[in-house]
Amino acid sequence: GGTVDLAVETVNFYEAPADPERRSADPMRVHWSPRARGVERDSEDGWLFTGRAEVMRTLIGWLEERETTDRRPRIVTGAPGSGKSAVLGRLVTLSNPQERARADVDAAPRDTLPRVGLVDAAIYARSATLQDVVEDLGRALGRPEGSSVDDVLLALDEADGPFVVVVDALDEAIEPEV
Repeated sequence: GGTVDLAVETVNFYEAPADPERRSADPMRVHWSPRARGVERDSEDGWLFTGRAEVMRTLIGWLEERETTDRRPRIVTGAPGSGKSAVLGRLVTLSNPQERARADVDAAPRDTLPRVGLVDAAIYARSATLQDVVEDLGRALGRPEGSSVDDVLLALDEADGPFVVVVDALDEAIEPEV
């Protein structure tokens, strides 16, 4: 595959079609786990993820030190098919205790494995509206269904320390320009 650069980049957005199935699908099963494992579908066997060690080390190092150092967001950019979703998927799945327990990571260098609990929320934004993203984040913060942006911002402000959110496919959201 190609390289994945950690950089802020201008992104050309397009309007994704509405996906009525989006709210009922489990993002871990339809997106995060398959990407993290390098397979097309969650039902496929294998952990085929390879490479991208330097990007994983960079992101994990930054996240581990987030309470005392640079707290600015990071945007993972790269060409289509370069492994952006695979890197983010690996951070998300290996931070999740249930997913980590089923992961085959014996051969992976330890410094490329995030600690369990490193990621607080993961949002798959494909075909999402702004309200979908706000509600997903609100749920992760323990807010009731139908949370507003103000509710979520208040919950983030009240959180103990930094709250790590991974968002993938933001450019495929229904309202990506917001």
